[in-house]
Amino acid sequence: MQVSFCTKRSHLTASILEGGLKPFERARGSSLFEHMAKNESALTEFNEMMVNHTSLLMKKLVKTYNGFESLSDGVLVDVGGVEHVGGDMFDAVPQGHAILLKWILHDWSDEQCVEILKNCKKALPKDGKVIIVESIMPREISETDLATKVILHMDVVMMAKTIGGKERTKEEFDYLAMEAGFKLPKISYGAYANWILELYKEE
Repeated sequence: MQVSFCTKRSHLTASILEGGLKPFERARGSSLFEHMAKNESALTEFNEMMVNHTSLLMKKLVKTYNGFESLSDGVLVDVGGVEHVGGDMFDAVPQGHAILLKWILHDWSDEQCVEILKNCKKALPKDGKVIIVESIMPREISETDLATKVILHMDVVMMAKTIGGKERTKEEFDYLAMEAGFKLPKISYGAYANWILELYKEE
């Protein structure tokens, strides 16, 4: 793994005590996504990490989650086996019967997440849905539960490498859904400390 992805947390203490720039910005002079936009090798490595993680997780999810079954004749953005359609989620999201957001929302602030979800809502038909795959921060913190440790670790990673990103509680996901005009999320456990949240339009 590149040093650029590993040194950001060394600036965490200064960012907490002094405020201002996030750890990754202090280390690299730009945000994570700006850094990757200017550094092709960093972007390639990041994409490879995401592909490897997604491959592992999705093999498990397709066995535990049956929400993809009704979409075989439709368009599912960002899922293999159907039509792939690119887009800028802050501008507009390609139309589809379902939109998959895996490890997307934890990179962004509440305001940015609501913007993303509103664009998803515009792209969905009346009976469409957003499928979110994210960790859910537990209400009570256990020092021995492995899943909790993983989620807390990722929360610190989000604090270090993003501007406003974080792992969220169920209540925080409820807030994002309602602010974007969706019903409260339908939540089920996925795999490896990741949950599946389905968002449907308000009737």
